[in-house]
Parts: sequence; C-alpha cells; structure tokens
Amino acid sequence: MAPLVALGSEEISRTTRLPLNPPEQTLINVGQPAQREWTERLATYAPMGYILAIGSAAAFLLALVAARRRWTVLLAAGVGGLALAALWGAGLQLGSARAQATDTGNAMANMFRDEFLGAAGADFQGWITAAAITGGVLAAAGIVTLFASPKRARTSR
Repeated sequence: MAPLVALGSEEISRTTRLPLNPPEQTLINVGQPAQREWTERLATYAPMGYILAIGSAAAFLLALVAARRRWTVLLAAGVGGLALAALWGAGLQLGSARAQATDTGNAMANMFRDEFLGAAGADFQGWITAAAITGGVLAAAGIVTLFASPKRARTSR
C-alpha cells in the first residue's frame, strides 16, 4: 500500500505545490480483532507440535522395542496415523468453511482471507497426505509382520 500512497501524495503535492512526504509504510486493517487474537494464539502454540511429535516418536520406538507382539504396535500406530490424517482433513474442511463464512465487512480483508485459506489449505494438505501415507505404511508393515513372524508351537497340557 505504501507505493500507492506515495503516488497519491506525489500527485497531491504536485497539484497543490505543497511539499508532502509520503510515509514509508502504510498499515491497513485486515480482519477483526478476534481474528488477530486467533492468529497470535496459533503462532504461540504452533511450535509445541514439534515437541509432541518428538515425544510420540520416542514413545513409538520404546513401545516397538519393548513389545512382545511388534505387529500390534505397528498396526496400532498405522491405524492411529490414518485416524489422525482423517481428523486433520475434517478439521481443515470445517475450519476453512467457518473462516469462509465469516464476513469481515472489508473487501480487501475478504480477498486476503480467501487467498490465505487457499494457500494454508494447500500447505496443510501436504501434512495430511504425509500422515496418511505413514499410517498406511505402518499398518501394512504390521500386517506383513503378523503373517511373516514365525509362529511358536503352543504347548498342550
């Protein structure tokens, strides 16, 4: 917006012959205060996802090492990954629909919202796909491990 304001102030300065210095930056309001609050909260809590991911990976590896039936750990982790991908997909659809339904009352803010939702949805779709692929691979590995593991002979009494 600053270049547009600079052009306007230059034209006014030339017409009125009064020196006008355009500002270096021009702020415009995009959205409502509640939306700014949501963005700040998200920015605050988003880095915690990495800590949770590292903790869950460590728990998975410990469970895999300690498990008697490793196929159950692999299958459960795979089903959990698929469920997580489904939840993320549903959350993306629901969140995008709710954000699209809110009207800011400002055409510029609505345009920004539409473009942002498209870009954010496309970016998050990559994470959903990665979770679904990982979950599918783990579930398949669990099923293969179930059938490929040697069966112990049961003792009969």
